Amino acid sequence: MSDVQLRPDADGEAAFCCPECDQKCVPRAIRSGVRWIFACPDHGLIDNWSEAAPRVRGCEGATGSMNPEERLWLLERAFDEYGRSPLDQDYMVIEQLGRPDHYVQFMHHGDDSVLLAEVSSREWGGSPSDGSLAPESVQVLAELGFTGGGPLKNYRRDGIADRTPIELAAMAERLFVVAYGPSADFEVSIQFKCDEALHRLFLRLMFEQARG
Repeated sequence: MSDVQLRPDADGEAAFCCPECDQKCVPRAIRSGVRWIFACPDHGLIDNWSEAAPRVRGCEGATGSMNPEERLWLLERAFDEYGRSPLDQDYMVIEQLGRPDHYVQFMHHGDDSVLLAEVSSREWGGSPSDGSLAPESVQVLAELGFTGGGPLKNYRRDGIADRTPIELAAMAERLFVVAYGPSADFEVSIQFKCDEALHRLFLRLMFEQARG
């Protein structure tokens, strides 16, 4: 499977098309190097930049390495963009690339300045998993205010407020380390419910990279 291609769609307009079925794909997430992950209606998420492992979710070998400084830079700017125009039930998902059961997500609800955070319990089924979280991980999550978990439930903490983007980025990183114990250079992808926010983040990251 080759990369997503930019070419005219059925209406003659430029579109990103799936290399397998030629259907129009839409940008769905951002990964390291400010690279898109696209979504095809029939083939799910496709990594535009990896011919060796183009399927991101559940694809062995799809993981990559990410400089910790770049990861924190990406997360800080993602949280900043996410908080600019908060909407009730709007969410942001941070996923470890290649491990769809390793994710942390945040959601605005009620008072837009307050966040609900969830850490995947890895007990949702339907994807490769190492099983439930280790008891020591569950204990530390509880100390951080996260409760719940178990089959078809995530660990949750409500009422997160008055946090800066860099504080939220550091919190997300710590939750990954506590829950899943990844290597220091683990790679993440960022996804928003709001496509507008995702596109704003992409343009901002490209601009900052160009400035050096």
